[in-house]
Amino acid sequence: MTKSPYELRFELLAFARDSLTSYYYAKIEEAKNFPTKGNLVLPKYPTNDDVFVLAEEYKNFIEKK
Repeated sequence: MTKSPYELRFELLAFARDSLTSYYYAKIEEAKNFPTKGNLVLPKYPTNDDVFVLAEEYKNFIEKK
């Protein structure tokens, strides 16, 4: 069954969001396991703009001929 353009866009956004949050939590775990002399530097949680930018990159990659 084919998907509508809206469903495809939604899936791209969901994939981008999931990718960024997975990366965020991996960095949190890495920071816990490898503290740096009292200066725990935590990554920023991905914003909506971050998700939109990554989804656009995925879309451009998919459309590339």
